[in-house]
Amino acid sequence: MSAWLVVVGCLLGVSGCTPGDKEGPIKVRMATLFGKDHHLAKKLEWISQELEKRSGDRFQCEVFPGSMMGGEKENLEDLLLGNLELMNGAGSYLYRYCPEAAVLEMPSYGWKDRVEAWKVIRAYWPKFVDVLERKGFHPVGLDIRDYWGVLYKDPITSLDSIKKAKFRSVNADLWIQLTELYGAVPNPIPYADAYMAFKTGVSVGTLTSVTGGAAAKWHEVLKCFLDTRLVYSESFMLSSKKWLDNLPPDLKEIFLAVCEESEIFNLDSVEEQYNRNKKEMIESGLLWVDRDQLDMTDIEAKARKFRDGYMKSLGEPAYAFFQEWIAHVEGMTGRALP
Repeated sequence: MSAWLVVVGCLLGVSGCTPGDKEGPIKVRMATLFGKDHHLAKKLEWISQELEKRSGDRFQCEVFPGSMMGGEKENLEDLLLGNLELMNGAGSYLYRYCPEAAVLEMPSYGWKDRVEAWKVIRAYWPKFVDVLERKGFHPVGLDIRDYWGVLYKDPITSLDSIKKAKFRSVNADLWIQLTELYGAVPNPIPYADAYMAFKTGVSVGTLTSVTGGAAAKWHEVLKCFLDTRLVYSESFMLSSKKWLDNLPPDLKEIFLAVCEESEIFNLDSVEEQYNRNKKEMIESGLLWVDRDQLDMTDIEAKARKFRDGYMKSLGEPAYAFFQEWIAHVEGMTGRALP
């Protein structure tokens, strides 16, 4: 009898559970660099609710806003290591893994509006999936964001005024070089430390989106925004290819559908936040200068040359991808891109 109990105990130890036991819910840890009031954090909250609802709680979701899981570099590494299942805001550091993806933030595409950019990018989606999956990632959605402009300490109306000025820069090759394109001197400073750098004069300006600047309260110390609209910055929402491939087929279908549908939610929320933040900045005493009030002739010519040279510097595969992408954009918009 005792021998039989030993055998049964061993079998139970190997199986780990009795027949008929259900597997526990699948955890989906989601990270964003932005605070909970930012539209990209709200997007993850929407995804979390929809995944749990549509899966009948077979997904168990948790959102980590405000860089709680580290910066973009750490989030990308955690995706590949299995410590994170979903992140948004993948751009600057992602290009070190996948240079082809940098086409998303090249300057001077001349998008008519957010919807046009979204449709053109989505029509090219299989190409992005292909190059990103080779690096272990799977793009499950587009982060719809906004144009970047110049936020500066003093009221100015010309780009000539920022030549040789000390600018805070994102610590990424692309944004360092774009800052130089404007004629400013880049100083890579973390997002969280930038406010004090502006307040103390370590930096006197930066390239930023309206939402990014307003969320960090930079308009409290920088008093002019030049809406140059040179770069329309969007980013990828990523999962791990390995994790995604190991999902049960029905849950994978739900996951991909919710992530894609989140772009509609994102499109509405970014528009609302942009309008609210622009109003807030102007009411604080900031001078807002529209693009059509600026002489963009020289910098647009430089930007087009930069775009081609930058992608060429990333190697032949990235440059070939870029050339195909340019043809795609021209074909869908009906506009030539010199």
